[in-house]
Amino acid sequence: MSTVKQPRLLFDSKLKAERDYWVAKLSGEMCASGLAADFERPAATSGARVPLALPVPDELSNGLSKFAGDSPVLLYAALLTALKVYLHRCNEGGPVVVGSPPLRGDGPASQTPNVLATVDEVDEQLSFRALVVSVHENLLEAYERQSYPFDRLLKDLGVEEPDNRSPLFDVVLVLGSIHGDLPELRNDLTFIFDQTPGRLSLEVSYNPELFHGDTVRRSSQHLINLLSAATKAPDDPIINLDIVDDEERELLARSWASGERRDFSGPALLHAGAWGAARS
Repeated sequence: MSTVKQPRLLFDSKLKAERDYWVAKLSGEMCASGLAADFERPAATSGARVPLALPVPDELSNGLSKFAGDSPVLLYAALLTALKVYLHRCNEGGPVVVGSPPLRGDGPASQTPNVLATVDEVDEQLSFRALVVSVHENLLEAYERQSYPFDRLLKDLGVEEPDNRSPLFDVVLVLGSIHGDLPELRNDLTFIFDQTPGRLSLEVSYNPELFHGDTVRRSSQHLINLLSAATKAPDDPIINLDIVDDEERELLARSWASGERRDFSGPALLHAGAWGAARS
């Protein structure tokens, strides 16, 4: 079990308010918010992680920069929104929970490793811009209460930490330019974006006990495709945003037209529109 050393906290009114906020946010029924694994989940994870770097097209970097302006938190909200839309499509609906590090601050107390379980409903009839506004508002609320220790929250919720996964969420999203350190977690996937002037980079850290590298690469490319579609048409309904590029669409079209069943392990290649029936 991971152990996070936290500064001693006095149970004052501010701490109680933070506890009440998180307990209210996370006490409802939570649905799966991860990706379908390629392998059966072991009884206990070894903690092994494999990094996978993926290119982020300059056109997408520029589109996200234009969308978010000078606000790195708004940029993170856009990335988080796209990830939650993707996870919503990969699962059976319900609230989508993704882990977020706290915002980096000044002073040793602000650098204490912690993680926040961000919860959002995804309505694909909304525009991407409208959903980003909602996700951004929830993020700001969460960051105002980011000092409440995750380990303590689990006790408040009566949630035990299993040996083979992270409780509450399977996926974590990080934007390196704004976030502090994470505690030791057993989550399945961590998407790590980094921002330099005019460019974004992406590295995905994944559990090789659960996923093939090809599965992670394909899923990450779907996220990039979704972000590209969203930045080009931010006011279109989310349900209209495609996650598949032309090359993959053509590959599937040829495969299904010929009656060939390709062995695509891991999450479905397509999760929307007429291609939904192709999900294996």
